[in-house]
Amino acid sequence: MPTINWINPADTFLYLQLIISIVFSALLIAGITPILCSIVLWISYLSIVNIGQSFMSFQWDILLLEAGFLTILISPFKLLSTPKGNTSPNILLIFLFKLLLFKLMFSSGIGKILSGEQTWRNLTALNFHYFTQPLPNHLAWYSHHLPQWFHKCSVAIMLFIEIIIPFFFFAPRRLRYIAGFLTVGLQIIIMATGNYTFFNLLSIALCLFLFDDTFFKQTGKNSNLIFKCDENQAGRKFTNIKLDSLSLLVLIIVSLTIIQFSRRYLGVRNIPQFVNNAVRYTSPFHIVNNYGLFTVMTTSRNEIIIEGSNDRVNWKAYEFKYKPGKLKGGLHFVAPHQPRLDWQMWFAAFGDYRRNHWFVNLMYRIGEGSPQVLGLLKHNPFPDSPPKYLRAQVYDFKFTNWDERESSGDYWKRTYLGYYMPVLSNR
Repeated sequence: MPTINWINPADTFLYLQLIISIVFSALLIAGITPILCSIVLWISYLSIVNIGQSFMSFQWDILLLEAGFLTILISPFKLLSTPKGNTSPNILLIFLFKLLLFKLMFSSGIGKILSGEQTWRNLTALNFHYFTQPLPNHLAWYSHHLPQWFHKCSVAIMLFIEIIIPFFFFAPRRLRYIAGFLTVGLQIIIMATGNYTFFNLLSIALCLFLFDDTFFKQTGKNSNLIFKCDENQAGRKFTNIKLDSLSLLVLIIVSLTIIQFSRRYLGVRNIPQFVNNAVRYTSPFHIVNNYGLFTVMTTSRNEIIIEGSNDRVNWKAYEFKYKPGKLKGGLHFVAPHQPRLDWQMWFAAFGDYRRNHWFVNLMYRIGEGSPQVLGLLKHNPFPDSPPKYLRAQVYDFKFTNWDERESSGDYWKRTYLGYYMPVLSNR
């Protein structure tokens, strides 16, 4: 497993790693030794992802690693990089960023259709999306109550943007601009109605490669200081590029991408063993990844409520910082931050606690009164000492309608489903 945390698995090393990453991020923003900074940041995040298990297994984590690896290749090899002194990046590298964006968008769209999920095929997915997404916000509640025809039109437009528009990432300038605006617009809407960490911002950043220097020069007379244009470089053809190490690396990345697409969407299984070995050996580095967000739409929302008691009669609930719990709460604007414990609670509700070992550990740490774990929660109903008993119950949560919201002030209504985890004794 590629990670520098083999050196020292202690928390102290993680804190040191965080501090070093912050320093190198600041240096990268300032343009100081950009390629060195990019390498350090990529290795640091790769190390954390590979030891983070369930808490670092999200698609935007591997997207950041794949984009980060390309950033290493495109970073200027100089001590101090300034916008005025930069030359145009190699068009092969620009192609790889476009390919990454294409893969992200197209896979997310075609995956919804090929999954066989009827809510996508009959355009009813948004009837459920807003209240079943991991961390809804206030706009999600209002969006949920928009007319049915609006939801269906929205799904159709989204599928069009995700499946058809990505092909225009490689089109001539004007069509590419339109594709860029539509993709950015979709990301902004998703970001406004949900909390998807840094995913939408990273996707928008990738869209910058759809807009060349000609576009940015039109925004102001000084924009050429930021996006320096080399017309000769921009006009070079692939046939004029020497087959150097960069070209070979590009060929490998494109080949791995084609192999993954063939496996996932074309059902190709007869692949030479040496190719399978190449995919297996490169997989831990997350240089080339598969994507496909929300290919299966959940149609219900189960919420786990953790409670404690000293007499097994009066139970008090532990409140999380961001996930729904109280009927009047659980709607926040928290992105680009990702409260990963709150996110994992959403996933845990789909399964059994016996398959979520981290959840068992969570209950154990709450039971022993761990200050580090309790610090991840919003409210500890037993501040003096841990309770004698703990349990986890599961409820079905739904948004209230307009009348219910007006009369009660609640955003949620819930129905008791049963125990998620039986009563545990802390004594």
